[in-house]
Parts: sequence; C-alpha cells; structure tokens
Amino acid sequence: MAAIDHGRELGPRVKPIVVKLGQAVRRKVKLLSAVTMEAIADAVVAADLATREEIAQIVDELYRLAGDDTTVMSAVRIVQAWGRKPG
Repeated sequence: MAAIDHGRELGPRVKPIVVKLGQAVRRKVKLLSAVTMEAIADAVVAADLATREEIAQIVDELYRLAGDDTTVMSAVRIVQAWGRKPG
C-alpha cells in the first residue's frame, strides 16, 4: 500500500479556509478599538478631551480601518484573575 501525502492533497483545499478564518479573527480584534471608543465616548466628552463630533469621526475611521485588510492594529492584552489567600 503506497503512502499518501495528505499535506499535498489537503493543503490547497485547506489554505483558503485558514486564510479566511484568520481574516475574520483579525477583523474582530480590529473592531475592539472602535467599540471601545464608542463605549467611553461619554467619559471622554465629560472630561472635555474631545467633542461628540470628533468622537464620531474617530469611530467612523476606526470602523473603516477595521475593514481594511492592509491595516494592522494591536490591542493590549487584559487579564483578570481571582483567588483566595489560603487559611
């Protein structure tokens, strides 16, 4: 029985799926900036850091950039942990 090279056989069919999945994940991560800006808009205005119009422009641009596959964005990693002191 001859060995089958599954890598050569499956590779061309799997690669487009992996690429699309990666793009979808990256787009969701890139949306984090726009969603966060929307969520903090009231606090930003209250602190007189920006006007509603400026925030609207920023949010629109962040959504546009999130949809652009040539744009790279990063986000901080946030970790929350719970614990108890023994005893």
